[in-house]
Amino acid sequence: MAVYRDNGAIDGQFRYLSSYLDHPEAFPLDPVNLPLVPGPQDVGRPQAGVHGVFEDALPDDWGRRMLCRQYGLSDHQARPPHLLSLMRGGGMGALLFAREHCPVQETVERPPMVLQDVARAALDFEKGELKDNDPLL
Repeated sequence: MAVYRDNGAIDGQFRYLSSYLDHPEAFPLDPVNLPLVPGPQDVGRPQAGVHGVFEDALPDDWGRRMLCRQYGLSDHQARPPHLLSLMRGGGMGALLFAREHCPVQETVERPPMVLQDVARAALDFEKGELKDNDPLL
């Protein structure tokens, strides 16, 4: 959970579901920063708004720039909590992040991409010429 404060800072918390904690095969998502304990656990990095283990599910800087372009995000909107909600299960680990509890939707299969088309689209993106129907979006 990420909460935006009036001063623009982000405070984040995470809580394991009790059903997860009760499962015999439960494991900590981050043994150092997210031990298997009940109750909310603060981020400790207010500028990020999410624990590092979740931020790892985001793409690198280049991929984040693509997300910002695809969704027309301002710098203020390009923070990890918001970007995670836009990933729709397509990030590392196929984790799904949402602003509120929502039913899990089936992942939409994308057609296979031709490497040359992806390389051309990447170059177009860098030049600011990527079109909405390019394979990178």
